[in-house]
Amino acid sequence: MTKKYFRLVHLWLGIIVGLAVFVIAVTGSIYTFKTEIENLTQPYRFVPIQHTPTLLPSQLMALAQKALPLKHIHSISYFNNNQASQVLFYNKEPNYHYTIFINPYTGHIQHIQDEQKTFFYYVLQGHMYLWLPQDIGRIVVGTITVLFFIMVISGLILWWPHNLHTFKNRIQFIWTKQTNIKRKIWDLHSVTGFYTSLISFIFIITGLVWVFPVFAYFYYLAIGGEKSMFYKEPITQVTNYVTSQPMDVLYKLEIQKKPQFAVCEIHAPETDSSSVLIVTNSDYHTYYKNNYQYYNPYTLQELNVTHLWGKYQDAHTADKIIRMNYDLHVGAILGLPGKILVFLAGLCIAGLPITGLWIFLGKKRKK
Repeated sequence: MTKKYFRLVHLWLGIIVGLAVFVIAVTGSIYTFKTEIENLTQPYRFVPIQHTPTLLPSQLMALAQKALPLKHIHSISYFNNNQASQVLFYNKEPNYHYTIFINPYTGHIQHIQDEQKTFFYYVLQGHMYLWLPQDIGRIVVGTITVLFFIMVISGLILWWPHNLHTFKNRIQFIWTKQTNIKRKIWDLHSVTGFYTSLISFIFIITGLVWVFPVFAYFYYLAIGGEKSMFYKEPITQVTNYVTSQPMDVLYKLEIQKKPQFAVCEIHAPETDSSSVLIVTNSDYHTYYKNNYQYYNPYTLQELNVTHLWGKYQDAHTADKIIRMNYDLHVGAILGLPGKILVFLAGLCIAGLPITGLWIFLGKKRKK
């Protein structure tokens, strides 16, 4: 009798959010290989390696600002391989997002990209907001994610076998030439749903961390978090500069301390009382090892922060789990095999509303 109610819950939630789940899963699968696809299709991302010093941040900023004189520079990224440096222009109001790819040795501007007109920007808007206005889309997608969680739970309850013999049948496809299409569709829904349930929970949790700050806060507390998880830039006192180019000096000091960095990202001060943020990482493919260091642009003194977006060496287990959120969501935490797993799991999840609808319509036809 209990399963009857769970069957109704599973059915009606599938009817209500099935199409949205399909869209979110497909766009998520596509976005998983964003970096790999862009590297294959956009040659301006790379430059020949030269054994000469790279241009300094102030020089790259001047070149980029000349190319986009009315836009605000958000950050500069250096890479310790054959990738071009990237100067990011970003602003919320008016809203824009540009990336300029510059040869860090010669200063040649290789490409100016309006990120809001790219294919993957469109894909991400579908995945995170269903192409709705962001404030509305975030709530809609968050609500759908919660309903999808209930669907996964109810699906597992309906799948749960009564005995060992039934269990073996429910975790594998036992198809012969005589197996009819109805049975195959049922197996595709049931068996695939079971195997994707665990990774679905990972998608759900990591997705809700982005969508609902309250969920993120209590999730962080539940796993043992003790710091503030919300980014807050340290404020500096306006005084005289010890150098006219603090970002250049700090960049030189940083690469001397970490000559084997994979990525070095420098954020210019947003206001007169803002700090200089330097983010370094020893890995090109993940974000959780990002090392965030803040400096007073006037004195070059390093500033401490109390939130979890500080030095990686100061991160506790709960901090690292929150930092891993994106890498877990896209599978990058396990490298290329993890991304392939996430890609395939996303396609399998996208197939569940289709097979579920097929089963539902089949029952309707019988009546």
